Amino acid sequence: SIPRDPGGAERLLAAMGWLRAVQLALAAATAGLAAIPLSAIPVK
Repeated sequence: SIPRDPGGAERLLAAMGWLRAVQLALAAATAGLAAIPLSAIPVK
């Protein structure tokens, strides 16, 4: 058998999934902020 890092693929997929989740969270947050009427934002 070919020696390899055990769990390497799992860690790689987990990292990719985590980055994807962060990307989606940032996109959702941006969309949410963009949906807030400008008049609702207190301006001093």
